[in-house]
Amino acid sequence: MAAMTLGKKVLLYIGVACAMVGMFCWWYYQPERVVKRRVMALISTLSVPADSGRTARLMKGGQIADFLASEVEFDTPFEEVSGNVERDDISSGFQFVAEKATSIVIEPEEEMSVKVSGDRAEVRLALRAEAKIGTWIKPVDGKYTVELYWQKADDGWRITQSRWQKATP
Repeated sequence: MAAMTLGKKVLLYIGVACAMVGMFCWWYYQPERVVKRRVMALISTLSVPADSGRTARLMKGGQIADFLASEVEFDTPFEEVSGNVERDDISSGFQFVAEKATSIVIEPEEEMSVKVSGDRAEVRLALRAEAKIGTWIKPVDGKYTVELYWQKADDGWRITQSRWQKATP
């Protein structure tokens, strides 16, 4: 077998590197993975650490709007957040709560299930929520089973429906 010239070796390495980048991009941009990253980013946005400043808290209201369709249907055990709610109302409401809360901690309890069918996605997951908000809002602490329904829009995946149920022990 003849020895490879330096030029052929370089071309081989470039080809292998391009193939690896292509495989990574294929894996990274699969709809299931994109939706899963969106869910994790949403959980991060909903969480308000006790040491976060006022500006960071106020920004969360705008950040949450990036995850929502123009109207979201909620089915929750909280009467304050049930029915069809417009994105701007959710955003301003969460901005108010985030500013007033001492802290809000939301953590996934187990691996989430993501099913994508065309431009729709369904996510099921278990969450633990602990919110130190004050006495003027009912406590939301506990474990919940959550279903999020996403619709792919021109600007990315957006939540159209959210169902929360108190998890059974």
